[in-house]
Amino acid sequence: MTTYQRDYTNDYDLDDPELSDNWDAIVADLHARCPIARSETGEGYWVLNGHDDVSRCAKDWRTFTSRDGFIVNRPPGMPYFAPAEIDPPLQRGLRRVLEPFLRQQTVADLEPIVRQHANALIDRFIDNGRVEAVSAFANPTDNLYSISSVIRKACLPCFENKRRCMAMVGGYQPGSRLTRADSVSLILLMQPG
Repeated sequence: MTTYQRDYTNDYDLDDPELSDNWDAIVADLHARCPIARSETGEGYWVLNGHDDVSRCAKDWRTFTSRDGFIVNRPPGMPYFAPAEIDPPLQRGLRRVLEPFLRQQTVADLEPIVRQHANALIDRFIDNGRVEAVSAFANPTDNLYSISSVIRKACLPCFENKRRCMAMVGGYQPGSRLTRADSVSLILLMQPG
């Protein structure tokens, strides 16, 4: 058995380079002998290591809420990701609103512009022979606004009528208290094109 600098069952740290370097081995060990690991890093968090546990928690939103986000040690100012970081009924309403725009044909229609963006990003580093994929490919936001504008045009009927949009989302009643995640969800839906 390999010895690591930390005991990942009681001292898990998602940002530890040792974990990244030994991901397959450490995760396999956790799956075999530690159904739930703990981290005291930052705000502290639990790590579920089995499919059944993860599935149960994902389905039991009343006990295991996503309402305040699920990003570990979220940096200040980081936006919430709707619909994943909100709970029903708002989450279901938002999914219902977004579903038509995520259908196979709708997404296929966006393929040329997404492929063009991906190729432009790859062209920036292909001659280097190596890449750090997150910073060079996954994170850049330049030209994403053109993709976003295409998506917004597809969603224009919802954006044209804010009240209709809120009604489609459901779960929101004027004067009701919204969490930060709920507010972000409504703001995302109501952004002008």
